[in-house]
Amino acid sequence: MITMQNVRKTYGNFTFEISMELPEGQILGLIGKNGAGKSTAIKLILGLCRAEEGTVTVLGSDSKELSEKVKQDIGVSLAESGFSGELTVNDVKHILKKMYHSFDENYFIKQSENLKLPMNKKIKEFSTGMKAKLRVLTAMTHHAKLLIMDEPTAGLDPQGARDMMQLFVDMNKKYGKTVLIVTHDMEHVLQYCEEVVVVQDGRIKKHCDVQS
Repeated sequence: MITMQNVRKTYGNFTFEISMELPEGQILGLIGKNGAGKSTAIKLILGLCRAEEGTVTVLGSDSKELSEKVKQDIGVSLAESGFSGELTVNDVKHILKKMYHSFDENYFIKQSENLKLPMNKKIKEFSTGMKAKLRVLTAMTHHAKLLIMDEPTAGLDPQGARDMMQLFVDMNKKYGKTVLIVTHDMEHVLQYCEEVVVVQDGRIKKHCDVQS
């Protein structure tokens, strides 16, 4: 699903160098502190920036030239993005329906209820945890083959974080979703992911199977 081979990207004095692979049907945790290179990895995968060296392949395509069809097969939840606070969850539903050909309205409504996200309340009135849940939900409701989750448990209490991680496991087991979880949260990654890559100062510090 994702292959990063001999990738090198430089920002000023910071150099990001990595080779890693996320096979189809696997849950992989990419762990690192702030500034370790996690955001750079996401940008390279989504084609939001280009590497000076190496190749990044996503769903069989070069990340620099992702077609609309491939983009429809990717579900992304970014920690630093979100919808306008003036919108409601119901507004978000209508936006997603226009964005994604395979948007599942019934699933969206059901999961909104399960996650306790009121349909007609403005997002600016949501707690940090509720906003995190909504970001994750928007990435999961168009039957994407690949899910990229950036800090999905941020702002959630311990039980909420466990529930969120279990949701990814369930999506993986029931529907065969491939999941990349990018986070600084070592505890939950070790508990729920099959494989873990630890990045530090732009390089892989450790790469190991967790549940083999």
